[in-house]
Amino acid sequence: MSKKHINSTMSQYWSKNPILVKTSLGRGVSFAFSWQVDKAKDLAKREGIDLIGGPGAILSGLTVPDIDDSIIEQHNPYATFTTRGCVNSCSFCAVPKIEGEFRELQGWNPNPLICDNNILAASQSHFTKAIDSVIKFGWVDFNQGLDCRLVTDFHFDQLRRVKKVILRFSFDSIAIESKYMDAIRRAKEYGFRDIRSYVLIGFNDTPEDALYRLELCRKLGVLTNPMRYQPIDTKVKNSYINPAWTDYELKRMMRYWANLRITYKIPYKDFDPGLTSKKKIKREVKMEDVTVVLEKCPKHSNVSKVPSKKNPNRLYCPECIKKRSEKAVKTRKENQKKIEKPKKEVFKEIKLSFDKYPSLLDELSKSAEQEDRTIELEIIHRLKTSFPKSE
Repeated sequence: MSKKHINSTMSQYWSKNPILVKTSLGRGVSFAFSWQVDKAKDLAKREGIDLIGGPGAILSGLTVPDIDDSIIEQHNPYATFTTRGCVNSCSFCAVPKIEGEFRELQGWNPNPLICDNNILAASQSHFTKAIDSVIKFGWVDFNQGLDCRLVTDFHFDQLRRVKKVILRFSFDSIAIESKYMDAIRRAKEYGFRDIRSYVLIGFNDTPEDALYRLELCRKLGVLTNPMRYQPIDTKVKNSYINPAWTDYELKRMMRYWANLRITYKIPYKDFDPGLTSKKKIKREVKMEDVTVVLEKCPKHSNVSKVPSKKNPNRLYCPECIKKRSEKAVKTRKENQKKIEKPKKEVFKEIKLSFDKYPSLLDELSKSAEQEDRTIELEIIHRLKTSFPKSE
């Protein structure tokens, strides 16, 4: 399986909204985050369903029935659990409330997208069994992250048995910097190249602290995935702002580091949301509580770019769009003329061929009738009409 296809399995299936699921208790609604509770209730009401579950339901204080762990496959058919819970009790994490104490599952549906919250806390025999179950897929992705404090040479030896491995380490605090760097170093020594990192920001840190961790990941050649802190029972996503932060700085940092494949050429200190170059003339304005940056168009110095209606953070120059449309129409007409001339010459050659061999169409028609080839008969009829025999 190609890297592009593997990445698509991690994005195209995870729904950003509550979904309908089938359970042993009947149809239900499942959702992952507490801020989706109203959407989940609306969906359940529209479908006439009483059963609502999932991590978001637990965090929202709803009564959730005990349902098989395999329900995750309805969120993503590549996903599975081999353990539940976590040995840590991090104050920012919802896992203890959702899954309880750490435990190894005795049986699970083998899938390559392992969503265990701390699989490295499992016994060596369990970890070996988990790797055995994914070898046939040719790839494995530890979607919820690996604890850099628990990874050992044993784990790396087992992982090398799988053809394609996506390693995701968590870097939630500067306190684990040495352990984190050691885990990355050893992973590279073992030959792993696809190494990524979840970086928690906006919790008990400062913008400087978060930036240091993110820049360290970049220096180590690790692809970052910044995770903005959300209180576990919040009803509005991105509503919490740590006193050491501002809403603008949180959005700016998330936008830059979550899109590093695009923004990598711009130093973070020069980055402004919505811009692709520090050389552009810019001024900040407020539009419905969304910060956008108006730019002067380099081709039309008297014209300011305006926000798109669909995405206020995306700017375009009306004059450039107008000229681009006119140029496209002109190019289309020129291309059409280029096509028409050869087409006429081809038809002329076909006509001469049929004039030279008048019985050719009759023979083709007879053969098509015998074998009942309707489409060919229609084509021959059109050819006869288009190219009558010369007098």
